[in-house]
Amino acid sequence: MHPSFLFSTKESIKKGEDLKDLYSIKILILYKQNFNLTEDQYSFLFKEYSKNIDSLTFKERARFIANIIYSFIQDKDIYNIILNSFGPIKKLKLGAFFYLVHSFLIERYSDYNFEQSLTLMTELTKRFTSEFCVRKLLKNHEFLVLNYFLKLLNDENEDVRRWISEGSRPLLPWGGKFLCSDPLFTLKFLEKLKYDNSFYVRKSVANHLADLLKLYPDKIYAVMEFWLIDCEKNKNKEKEIKWIIRYAIRLPRKKKEKKALDLTTRAKITKT
Repeated sequence: MHPSFLFSTKESIKKGEDLKDLYSIKILILYKQNFNLTEDQYSFLFKEYSKNIDSLTFKERARFIANIIYSFIQDKDIYNIILNSFGPIKKLKLGAFFYLVHSFLIERYSDYNFEQSLTLMTELTKRFTSEFCVRKLLKNHEFLVLNYFLKLLNDENEDVRRWISEGSRPLLPWGGKFLCSDPLFTLKFLEKLKYDNSFYVRKSVANHLADLLKLYPDKIYAVMEFWLIDCEKNKNKEKEIKWIIRYAIRLPRKKKEKKALDLTTRAKITKT
């Protein structure tokens, strides 16, 4: 059985629990198995983590583990070591956080090999998410990453298609700010993905649109106007497009902004 299946069987964090507790001392053995660490390497990881664990936050714990593992594999075939560490594609719920360590490993590796890192991120996002580890690449190699995303728009995996939208969000929570040199370039993604059959993907489109609305309100309100007009030509997707618009403007609607209130009215689904 792959170690990721043993990381956590919980579906959610309950009241009074802390997400960082997922990275307790006992899970280190899973990373020993996953990366084929020697006894000496595991002993070092265990000792260092034990000394520091209490002072580390949730993300810091995963990054701490990743940094030590990276020191073990940095002079080896990192690409294949990480690639071979992935388990079967399966929805793991909280167990998917097993791969947060891998996210930090790939982020570090991206400094040295751009193309291989994108391949690893594509595989990672099928099991967890690569929306955070891709941010550094976006900032350092914007044009190359955005064009890589364009090639993935028809990928059969919904997690990959969502990654395109979520990973390039201007104001991604936990991911920091990313502003394209061409401010509205990512609309190319949204124009395609707004028709996606997956609600999971379309919700990301709505959140991405909401980010853009905060930054470029006049332009994005105009885009939404166009989308509403387009609904008249694509009745089969009218419900989905109007939901995206209503969800994207939920915050300005709460503030009683006139344009948001007007769009909310026009984006309602008329029952027949």
